[in-house]
Amino acid sequence: MTRPYRPSNGSEGLLFQHEFCDRCIQDRAARAGNYEDGCPILAFALMLDIDDEGYPSEWVADGVLGGRCTAFEQDPELPAAKDDPRTFPLPSEIVGAYLRESARGTE
Repeated sequence: MTRPYRPSNGSEGLLFQHEFCDRCIQDRAARAGNYEDGCPILAFALMLDIDDEGYPSEWVADGVLGGRCTAFEQDPELPAAKDDPRTFPLPSEIVGAYLRESARGTE
């Protein structure tokens, strides 16, 4: 089941933004200093509460994978998260890996 996603705290928000927004072609203009042409999804997610009309429907949580942006499109000029040594796993990725390993132990 898919539901709206909002990071639970600032640390999770920074990890989410690093994983998605900082690598997305949709926010390339903002990374170049042109914030007016940056990603409106990120702007609205920061300005609105999750229950507000207009909160981005692109930020979703589904299952063990946790939050993701359905509009994410990798900027080809930047390294993918899996190739970037500065990337840390999102808490949901850690839990997902733990659950997968636990399931293997019961096979």
